[in-house]
Amino acid sequence: MKRFALALLLALAAGVASNPAAAQTAAPLSTAQKLALRYPQPVRVGDVLGRRVLAPYESQPVLGHVVAIRKGTNGALEMIMRQSSLFGSGAVVAISLDDVALMGEHVALPDYDEAHPAIFKPATDAAAGALGADEVIKMSLTKPFH
Repeated sequence: MKRFALALLLALAAGVASNPAAAQTAAPLSTAQKLALRYPQPVRVGDVLGRRVLAPYESQPVLGHVVAIRKGTNGALEMIMRQSSLFGSGAVVAISLDDVALMGEHVALPDYDEAHPAIFKPATDAAAGALGADEVIKMSLTKPFH
C-alpha cells in the first residue's frame, strides 16, 4: 500500500512539473477584490474625522489627519486629508475611500508606496460635497503593520 501511495505521489508531482500552466502564479487582485477581503464595516463619518492617517510601515509614520469624507466628482467617496508638515499647515489631498482602511483608532493606507504616491490627488475645495457627521459609510479593516 505504501508503494502505491508513493508511486501515485511521484506521478502527480511529475504531472504538475511538466504542466507549466499549473505552476503559474495567481493574477494580482483588483481594488474591489482587495476591498472585499478587508471586511468593510459601517462607520459614522464623525467618528473618522480628526484621526491620524498612517503609512504601512513598521514605524507607522503619520501622513496626515482626516479632514472630511466627501463624494468626488465621479460619485465615489473620497477621504480628505491634511498632510502633516513641520508647522501644521500641510497640503490638502483627496484619497479614494477604496485605498483607505481602519486600523484601531487610526486610518491606514495599506497599499501606499512612498515611491509612487499616486493615490494623493490635490483637493481644491475640501468642503464641497462633504458628508455630514451622522452619515454612515463602509470602511475596510486592516491589521497592524508590525
